[in-house]
Amino acid sequence: MVPRPRSHSRARGSAHAVATALALTLGACQPLADEAPRAPAPTGSSSARAATGAPALVVVIVVDQMRADVLDRFASTWPSDQGFRWLTRAGVRFENAFVGHAITETAPGHASIATGVHPARHGVVLDQWLDRERARETNAGEDPDVMLVGPEVNGRRPGRSSKQLQRTSVGDWLKNEDPRSRVYAVAPEARASVMLGGLRPDGVFWYDRAGAFVTSSYYAAFPEDLGPFFYDDCGDLTAPLREGSVGAWTQLADPAVYERLLGPDAVAQEVFGRKSVFPYRLFRRRGRLRDGELAAYHEQLPNTPFADQYAAALVEQLITVNHLGEDQSPDLLLVGFSGGDTIGHAFGPDSHELLDFYLRLDGFLADIHGLLDARVGLGRYAVVLTSDHGVMSMPERLQQQGVAAQRKAQRVTRAVFEEDVRAVVGHALERLQLPTSALRHIGPSGVWLELPRTRAPGLDDATVQRAVARALTTIPYVADAYTASELADDRRTPNGARPWLVEYRRSFFRGRSPDVQLRFAPWSMVGGEGWGAEHGSPYAHDTHVPLIIVAPELAPGRRADRAFTVDVAPTVAQLLEIPTPGDLDGRPLLSR
Repeated sequence: MVPRPRSHSRARGSAHAVATALALTLGACQPLADEAPRAPAPTGSSSARAATGAPALVVVIVVDQMRADVLDRFASTWPSDQGFRWLTRAGVRFENAFVGHAITETAPGHASIATGVHPARHGVVLDQWLDRERARETNAGEDPDVMLVGPEVNGRRPGRSSKQLQRTSVGDWLKNEDPRSRVYAVAPEARASVMLGGLRPDGVFWYDRAGAFVTSSYYAAFPEDLGPFFYDDCGDLTAPLREGSVGAWTQLADPAVYERLLGPDAVAQEVFGRKSVFPYRLFRRRGRLRDGELAAYHEQLPNTPFADQYAAALVEQLITVNHLGEDQSPDLLLVGFSGGDTIGHAFGPDSHELLDFYLRLDGFLADIHGLLDARVGLGRYAVVLTSDHGVMSMPERLQQQGVAAQRKAQRVTRAVFEEDVRAVVGHALERLQLPTSALRHIGPSGVWLELPRTRAPGLDDATVQRAVARALTTIPYVADAYTASELADDRRTPNGARPWLVEYRRSFFRGRSPDVQLRFAPWSMVGGEGWGAEHGSPYAHDTHVPLIIVAPELAPGRRADRAFTVDVAPTVAQLLEIPTPGDLDGRPLLSR
């Protein structure tokens, strides 16, 4: 559970050990399957793909909430030469890569990476939005017609799918070109794996807090050959934790490394306040856990780096069991590492906890790299690394840094924000002789309205939206408010005519988006609970993300030209030499 830094020469052995640790931690008694049958590759198939220079396997890695500055800021601490160091040394690094839409959340970020279009066209504009018909919020991956599937799933529980996605993804393009190609998506977070997988992948898996990786009835039948990741019918669940500290999340590196880079471990605004210091105990005793203790342990895992460790082990199992990249039909594996988001929200991007996550992620990446070298072969695979969005540093830290603009940083809690919105919108509605109940819902990015059918002449939707938008801009920390009527207008807007209007149009989808979308003032963190960090803005701290591509015959180096996350899907299609839809927002980035 607490891995030591690994060298490349040990990568394959440690990969197997991590997978075995996962099996034990989830209680598996069955042996880990090293091999599983797959249809034999046609004679000469490996050389056929090698002759074109196209990779036999592409692995797309999306690290949730990873800002671009992580690659340089933490570079001196990487514990291996085969994780981030290998990617930056062997790949093309786009130093000016950005999310191109305004509302920077997890589901729209992953969907844009997979589809090559902005949220305005793939429809997943938010992590959750108001479902007007059902009068409640709906999750981006929600699908009432599917059930959770997995050996550990007890009873009928709602599942997840990509039903909300309005566009095909790069995985769908590959399957359409060659149905024998395999497409899999894995992430601890459901909305990440579901959006990466697209409409019809071979499999999508995420971590269920009941203690297993699961899928849903939307996808293919549950894979029996992945049993070690799902079965829970035996012994000592603490055994994998004994490499290091029993039942605890401890620092991987010397504590002085963290303090030198980031300052003290204890920060009042972190989720646990003054108690937010290493080590964090996941449970307190050895031996078999009681049911309540086991449930609490499984519930905590996504808030640590260890759910990502298990995801990495599942990725390695998928590569091994399915012989990915070993025949003539190219395969695609999309991997989301979600711990950066859960840990980043709780502790912020300048915390010891987040640095520890990245140190461990470096080891997970090194293991996957070693397995790709061993099984697929040098020069026969490609790796793309990026992120769905970044994050703003905690305002309290920014206020101390001496930069004039950042000294204005402020934190506004959800309760204060909602109170302010109700006050100004209520007054605006009263002036229009409309009931205050017309304010239907307040979300972190804007408000939804429901206007009565009977109203004064001339009060059409656009007029009411404009009045509400003007009222919202009287709130000191609201920089602008964009109405659904103006966001739905797709006419070209001159550059600079209205700051960020283009990016907010890219984040608008009629029927799902708020009737009035808000842009908060720079360095304003609005809508949280008074601790941790948030994202969701169009500013650089939320939109500037890493983008690295390692591919056969692609010379490494750095590029300063602007790139966007919607460019990832057409670039992967370019690597795989498959056609793309003709109306993408993104473009292929490579000249070979």
